[in-house]
Amino acid sequence: MIFLTLLAPIFAPYILGWPALATLVTLAADLGITLGLGVAAGNPGLPDYLSLSLTITLVGAWLGLTLATALWRNLESSFDRMPWLRHTQELQSRKGGRTYQTKCPFTGLRPTARCPSCSCRVHDIALQPPDRWVESLPVCDVPLRWDLAKEAMAGAENPIQARESLDRALDFRGNVLLAGVTTCCVGCAAWQKNCHLRPRLALGMTSVSVTFVILPWAFSGFSDTIGVAGTALQVATEALAVSYSTLALLVQIQAVLRANAFLVEYAAAVPELLPLFRPPTAGLLAHLHALFLHTPWEG
Repeated sequence: MIFLTLLAPIFAPYILGWPALATLVTLAADLGITLGLGVAAGNPGLPDYLSLSLTITLVGAWLGLTLATALWRNLESSFDRMPWLRHTQELQSRKGGRTYQTKCPFTGLRPTARCPSCSCRVHDIALQPPDRWVESLPVCDVPLRWDLAKEAMAGAENPIQARESLDRALDFRGNVLLAGVTTCCVGCAAWQKNCHLRPRLALGMTSVSVTFVILPWAFSGFSDTIGVAGTALQVATEALAVSYSTLALLVQIQAVLRANAFLVEYAAAVPELLPLFRPPTAGLLAHLHALFLHTPWEG
């Protein structure tokens, strides 16, 4: 939580790209309220209530989006069953009593590599290299397939095979701050980034936002005793609350849009992948949608 508190405002714009500029809008609105109307240390007034309302609105929007994609239309249900693995059964042939996967489920091309996460054989085009800095940034680094690690320890009779399977499971890692993963197929990359890493980052920033928004109310007596410094501290905590809640909402929106874009792109190749909605194709919405799908520094 400490690293997330300190580093999230730096890395969230890196993840988001241009949409992160929306944070400046909400931050300017909050500072306009608190500085324009005037904040009295230790005495919450109209500016504090308005700032609180803005933060609650942003947190509520994040919560609504999260619940909608978890309960109403479960976004992860299209990924956690890894339907591309079942689809490979239709792309297999038998030769000499053995079964061979003849096509990559994502591209239809001859498989040339194996995904370390799901073990699906894919073409190089569908094998994503490790994301930038994900193997070198030591903080907020997490294993992503604990289920495979447990299976390796419980199911393998050969200790050597068990150790190899365990190492392979633990080597597939991700970084919450970067929303990046090590080498894997495009299906596992979309699954882990948009159903685990980005939502974790958004949840962490929302928690920090709620903490900051509570501080001026919980320690109003203390801020009153330190005078001008208390007023500055109150303005700063309310501004941080708005900033973190805005970034959390934007990251969650990006996770949903990118996951849905993957489902749309590969639904024809793997029919079990069911998009949540059809993305806009024209107008302002299409332009905004495209901004969430690509950052200037992504290849």
